[in-house]
Amino acid sequence: MSYYRVRDPTMNSGDRAIRLASGDKVALREIYQECKRELFLFARTLANGNSADAEDLLQESLLRVWEARRYLAGVRDVRAYLFTTLRNVFLNSVRRESREARRRAEHPNMPGLIIQGPPDDPVAPEELNKALKSLPEEQKQVVVLKIWGELTFAEIASVLDVPEKTAASRYRYGLLKLKNLWETTRE
Repeated sequence: MSYYRVRDPTMNSGDRAIRLASGDKVALREIYQECKRELFLFARTLANGNSADAEDLLQESLLRVWEARRYLAGVRDVRAYLFTTLRNVFLNSVRRESREARRRAEHPNMPGLIIQGPPDDPVAPEELNKALKSLPEEQKQVVVLKIWGELTFAEIASVLDVPEKTAASRYRYGLLKLKNLWETTRE
């Protein structure tokens, strides 16, 4: 079997982009199936060989493509669009990590979380901080911004440079994890 494959000519015609723009999930699946090896190789290269990080980048890229599907009708080369999206997701993650590193360097003695509930709250702040620290960084940020920052999902999306629906889903998943953690520690 040869590594090089003949690309489907419809990949560049924009037909699938039009189908995808109209909400056709099969079109996204077809596009992904045709270039998944190349996308993963590029993602792994960006992630310095880390397969887990590469999978995360690829998943976030596909999610972004799906969330922005209504704008894809004018895209002529879907393959190039996927690679561009993957690269942009990577660059955004590097920028985010850089900002976090600068924040930690500027405030080395500042704890990661400083959360306090209301005085009559039955949850001790230490327990709450421990539970929040167990969340993935993306979910933790959204939960803190939503609950303690009292931001809307639109504002959170703007702050974190993610789509509004991504902010909402991260919030939902974060709350679910916190609820499950709370229930398992209380049993």
